[in-house]
Amino acid sequence: SSRTYLIRTCITHAFGLMAQSDDAGSGGGLVGNLSPLFRSCVLSARKATRQTGYHEERRLILQEILRGCTTILRPHAMAINNAHCEKNTPIGEISDTLQYLTISLTSYLNQSIYYTSFSKVTNGCYQNEHTQIGDMFELGYDWLRGICDLMTSLVSINDSDAATDAVCGSIEEIIATILPQFTTSSPDSSIMRTFEMAPIYSSLVSCIGLLSRKELLPMANATVALRLGSLALNLQDEMEIKLLVDLMLAIWKCLEGTIDGDGGKMFIGGIATALGCIFHGRPTCSARQLKELGGSILLENHPRREGGKNESNGMHLMDIIAYSFDSGDFQSLMDILSASISDMELASTSINCWRRRPLPLSDQCSGLLISLSLLHVSITSRTIMEPNRALNFLGSFLRCYPRWASRAAPSVIDVAGACLAMPAPTTQLLLASLEFLASPCIVSDPHAAHLMWTFFSLMVQEGAPAAVRSVVIRLLPAMCSSNKRLFRRARDVIGKSMVAQDPIIRSSATAALADLANLDLLRDVEQILGWVQNRLNDDEPVVVYYALEVLRYLVVNEELEFDLVVRVLEKRLNVDITIVGEVLGLDALALEGLVAIMGEGGLEDEDESNDEEGDEPRVSPQSIKAVALLVELALLPQLSLKDGNGREKDASFI
Repeated sequence: SSRTYLIRTCITHAFGLMAQSDDAGSGGGLVGNLSPLFRSCVLSARKATRQTGYHEERRLILQEILRGCTTILRPHAMAINNAHCEKNTPIGEISDTLQYLTISLTSYLNQSIYYTSFSKVTNGCYQNEHTQIGDMFELGYDWLRGICDLMTSLVSINDSDAATDAVCGSIEEIIATILPQFTTSSPDSSIMRTFEMAPIYSSLVSCIGLLSRKELLPMANATVALRLGSLALNLQDEMEIKLLVDLMLAIWKCLEGTIDGDGGKMFIGGIATALGCIFHGRPTCSARQLKELGGSILLENHPRREGGKNESNGMHLMDIIAYSFDSGDFQSLMDILSASISDMELASTSINCWRRRPLPLSDQCSGLLISLSLLHVSITSRTIMEPNRALNFLGSFLRCYPRWASRAAPSVIDVAGACLAMPAPTTQLLLASLEFLASPCIVSDPHAAHLMWTFFSLMVQEGAPAAVRSVVIRLLPAMCSSNKRLFRRARDVIGKSMVAQDPIIRSSATAALADLANLDLLRDVEQILGWVQNRLNDDEPVVVYYALEVLRYLVVNEELEFDLVVRVLEKRLNVDITIVGEVLGLDALALEGLVAIMGEGGLEDEDESNDEEGDEPRVSPQSIKAVALLVELALLPQLSLKDGNGREKDASFI
């Protein structure tokens, strides 16, 4: 009780000195009078045996300071608005106190997290220690809510520059340092889940809404953007995600119309676009507006070229990222980033760098956002980042952290869709995006595979551009090799495409079926035999060639017998393989495919009776006919690579 009395007396005396002061800066100020008490009783480490008593003291000190600031600020807010900030007003003192409380909360949370980690390492987390940890973060949460309430009161004082500067600095400190400590990726996630963060996000949105565009510009930097984005990826509650998206929109709207080619703003635009793609499926949040804002920032700030030179007032994007996170938290991440995109020869090294030390969850979120931001930036300005390098970096990240594939797929799909919507489609980037979506790092994840297939299914339907449709069909076998559950869907698409009117689509579908047979993914061959036999009579030679390739791979994988295939070919192609003249009448591509099949002949199936009697295996009749055909074709002078004088012929006849 005596300590409580002394604490209240000390705080009351400090506020009394501020009220009696003629000059807001005389006598050391409110912060100078309160800091010794605050530092010794709140910020200093205390004995673990009396943490409960010290916790109550900390709570009392914090409550008394916040109550005193609010009590003094309320009448002075009206006076400031009417008298235009007279010299003897305590607004400057309250503003300094707000900044001091914000910085002190950062120090307090760092001590709490250190205590949590140290307790787990040394003693494990027993019940009493768990309670102490909960008390620490509960005080930090109340502390943060008190700061938000104080900021709301200060920001309403329109004519006070000191109040505005203090609020802006505190908001930036809260976003960059304090909010990440209250996520589920913090040291004790079970404690963090008990804190309702929606009121804090709502207070921040309200405060930012009262600030002018000029006051928000310093806050719209790469550090705040990456912190907010990483925090959003950690959230599960729909309301919290909505409020955090609103918070990002409120901060980044000040970047609209700033055409200066700043690489840092382009990085923010990439993060906004990526987050808009990730949260696009959530109807409650403003993901669409966030994506549109990011695209607008990217278009307005990409470097312009005049006279063959880049006109840009900002630093290179990599320099911006490295400069923004030079505090040490993301230094290892920056080293990985630089190594991954500097040279293509370092592709294997970059993967080893990712695997050298598993990153914590918050850094994984940051790595994903950096990857996606670079990808979206590469669409707008290839002078800053090449799309292939951005995709390679994203692929190296997903190979080491495959759990993020479902969050990365929407951005890659958006890039592919943007390429299709361009007046002059970027073929190389479109192919790279489609191939990335069909790669194992995306297809292996069930949710990402679902997103990918939903996008691909739109491009294999009738009416889609033939070139795009054919490319997607050719990617289906690679997808099936990574995810066997996609086989039935891919087989149905290939079957429908093999009877399309466009010969390009039929060629791609038959080639895709040949790839499936080559990968030995076809098990029930009876259904596809009808498709293949019909394509043997196709008017397009390429289709006939790939149909023959399907049969050859099925023979190699022992799904079909060689003799049966030869008999079917003689009937469908209307040739007798014993007559060389009829075989030479085939198209060059069909002849090549037929010759390849003829080389797959073998012995007849051996019976057990023949094994017991010791009879030698017999060559099948169709194999004999095939070998004879190959020998005759090899001896034909028109198919020889040399003429009668031993000189090589012009290969144009092939």
